[in-house]
Amino acid sequence: MEIVLNTGKKEIMLRGKDGNYEYCELKNIKKEGVVTQEWCAYAWFSSAEAALSRFVDLKISNSDAKTLEELQIEVKKIRKEVTDIYGTGI
Repeated sequence: MEIVLNTGKKEIMLRGKDGNYEYCELKNIKKEGVVTQEWCAYAWFSSAEAALSRFVDLKISNSDAKTLEELQIEVKKIRKEVTDIYGTGI
């Protein structure tokens, strides 16, 4: 499984195989004098739920909310997005 997610500030990839999940970010890698972009893992999770929960946390931390009321609205919006787009609730 490879799903590209947008945290609000950057794109990350959620990659999963055999019950292991990791977040990857694009990095410029130089091989034999040629620079290419590759997805490189930077965070690991033991379940899809944990990975999606972290995604919600990343989206919330990138919020422009200035009050608790605005933050509450953002959290509801983000959870709805995860449910609508990714087909699961957090």
